[in-house]
Amino acid sequence: MKKIFFVATTFIFVMLFGLQVNAGYDVTPPKLNSVTLEKTTVTKPGILNITLDITEEETGVVYIHIFYSKPGMVNCYDLSGYVEISNVFTGKYTVSAPISSSFNVGDDYFISEVILRDAQGNQSDYTDLDNDKKMYLQNANGSDNADEFCYVNHGFAVEEEFNVNFQYHITNPNIVSKIASMGNDEVGMVTYDASNHVASKGIFEAIKGTNKTIVFSNNSMQWVFSGKDLSGDIKDIDLAIAVSEKRGEDYSNTKNVLKIDFADNGILPGKARIRLKSDYMYKLHNLSDSLLLYYIDDKNSKIEKINTDVNYILDGSDHWCQFYIDHNSSYIISSETAKYIPKKGAFLNDTKTKAQYTVIKSGKSNGTVEYKKSTNSSTAAISIPATVTIDGITYKVTSVAPNAFKNNKRITKVTVGKNVNTIGASAFYGCSKLKSIIFKSGSELTAINSKAFYKCTALIKITIPSKVAKIGTQAFYGCKKLKTIIIKTTKLTGAKIGSKALKGISSKAIIKVPKRRLSSYKKVLKAKGIGSGVKIKN
Repeated sequence: MKKIFFVATTFIFVMLFGLQVNAGYDVTPPKLNSVTLEKTTVTKPGILNITLDITEEETGVVYIHIFYSKPGMVNCYDLSGYVEISNVFTGKYTVSAPISSSFNVGDDYFISEVILRDAQGNQSDYTDLDNDKKMYLQNANGSDNADEFCYVNHGFAVEEEFNVNFQYHITNPNIVSKIASMGNDEVGMVTYDASNHVASKGIFEAIKGTNKTIVFSNNSMQWVFSGKDLSGDIKDIDLAIAVSEKRGEDYSNTKNVLKIDFADNGILPGKARIRLKSDYMYKLHNLSDSLLLYYIDDKNSKIEKINTDVNYILDGSDHWCQFYIDHNSSYIISSETAKYIPKKGAFLNDTKTKAQYTVIKSGKSNGTVEYKKSTNSSTAAISIPATVTIDGITYKVTSVAPNAFKNNKRITKVTVGKNVNTIGASAFYGCSKLKSIIFKSGSELTAINSKAFYKCTALIKITIPSKVAKIGTQAFYGCKKLKTIIIKTTKLTGAKIGSKALKGISSKAIIKVPKRRLSSYKKVLKAKGIGSGVKIKN
């Protein structure tokens, strides 16, 4: 009895108050007034812009779905995909619908259904109920009143991108003669594969100076050459292209980039349109951003923006990007401004320090380089910096390269920055005028490699910094004027000093060492070639 009373009471409450509570809520579905197709014929693959005139005064349309059909087709098919939008109110909204290669040339297509849904969940479904290509759609959720219909301006047809005269494989010996027989404004389609990808110069000679076009195509790449664009040297062209995803941080990008490596063809016979199937770019950028094309030269650390548009093409579920080039090299496509981050081993030239460096550790920050050589042919004083900034990137200079100044007869003074931890083998070999070498305060130097200062016959004084743990074989061999050596490090042992490391220094030299290592260093240093007249003290 109590249960019946509760149910009855609840029913009465809902009847009395429920409608009142919901009376102000949005319960009106969006209205579709008209559908306007931008054009009657679409080149496939391509885009058909469809403008919807919508009436929605309350919570806004948040979902649109457009379908198509053709006469005799029982079902309707997805055209636009699920389009989620941000609260569109009364006015016009344009949907860009992809027209893929699967559409048939010669068929007449029409809009068969449009679904609109607002933020409250109210939905309108405008449909060609008879599927008979009428130029209006009826609201399947409404009545037969005139305002429940919307007008569609026309249907659409599709056409091929190319007026193809023939399609031959690249190995077919009749390609050139077939080109000769085809008319102006016609297109020859030449397919190629991983084993056969060199286009002979005869193909280019056959179209040069005409309005004929050749399309070289495989499943994921296309090259398009028009005869009227060919003005350069005619030659064989290797059509191979390697496409890969690369770290964006190497090019100062927050997202990864697409790297495109062409075969070594150099300058092309003329402008070529390149089309690449690339899910990389869609996955990384959704291809909603404007895309940029850059020429890159990893070897010489160069990057250059190419002044051409990179277009996005959706063909069914396939994502393509397209651009024009006139020479083959390596390129990247990015959605952000790219700046070259030199790779390990790249050579960098700095005009401020007048020197060349080798990248040891690559990076937008925390990179390191090695001082390779001076590019100043006249200076006598060399300063190896602690850091160097090249093309906006700052690197620590952590070493001096082997043979960096070998047999340099000009330099008299060298100052070494505090971040240098290694002096390479023979770095200052035979620098006969070098009198002074200074390691900056706080030096990180740990190794002076073999023959680093071999026969620096003018060198007078040197201080070995506190972190040095290795002095290589014949490091100071033949430095006959070297009279003062100050050793601050306590890390040297007999095993860490190479043979004859100090042989041939001044016979009257004085070597100052840390007090607590005086005894051990006397034994070690005497075994490394110093003369009997050399004094070792603290």
